[in-house]
Amino acid sequence: MTAPVDPSGGPLPLAGRTVVVTRATEQAAGLCERLEALGAEARVMPLVAFEALAPEPPDLSGYRWLVFTSANGVRFLSRLDPARWPPPPGVQVAAVGPATAAAVAAAGAPAGLVPERAVAEDLLEVFPAPEAPGERVLLARAETGRDVLPGGLRARGYEVDVVAVYRTVPVAPDRPTVERLRAGEVDAVTFTSPSTVSQFHDAVSGAAGLLAGGSGAAVAVSIGPVTSARARELGVPIAAEADPHTDDGLVAAVVAAVAAARPRP
Repeated sequence: MTAPVDPSGGPLPLAGRTVVVTRATEQAAGLCERLEALGAEARVMPLVAFEALAPEPPDLSGYRWLVFTSANGVRFLSRLDPARWPPPPGVQVAAVGPATAAAVAAAGAPAGLVPERAVAEDLLEVFPAPEAPGERVLLARAETGRDVLPGGLRARGYEVDVVAVYRTVPVAPDRPTVERLRAGEVDAVTFTSPSTVSQFHDAVSGAAGLLAGGSGAAVAVSIGPVTSARARELGVPIAAEADPHTDDGLVAAVVAAVAAARPRP
């Protein structure tokens, strides 16, 4: 079979490469499309899924800021009480990064504050001080999460309510894909959250050895520093990290990591 070519006449950068996407099934399509456009075989092996929680729907009109750290937060909060969504005028919206901002916009409430880097620390850095003492912030997120934003915003003088609107649950890895990893038939594995790394480590025997890079092992590519930090904690080697921390940045990091680890003949 002839390798697909790009407009310049050369082979696409990921032609003949196999890349595993560990993101939840309902969120994998966009990343797979980007990888496939560069010639890759994108295999979805979801390692996590999301379950809605049912807290008491908050009255959004009582908040100055509504903060989202993931597209899932947007999705599940907006479904809690459709009659109260989108938030009324006067409630400002902040999103941790462009993907989350896109989800907010699609839900009818454009984000007015988005940091350049998609990490909580950068969102906190650009977050304005309260205009009056005791202004309220609602942070809609997963059942478990980092305390960077709520702690930092409280230190600024905001009153912060954290509402858990969903939980992340582990998914057993797809056996045929794991066998292809063991056979050295996978070039890269992408991780888009700490939970995907954790589940790979916990559910795949000898996980670190499958991602060593070289000797037939696939390279692991992370979407950002929080995911990479979790991998380091577990001894899972990360060959490359996306910059920017977006799907486009992740695909670029895959291309570079695969080329470095497995150069073409």
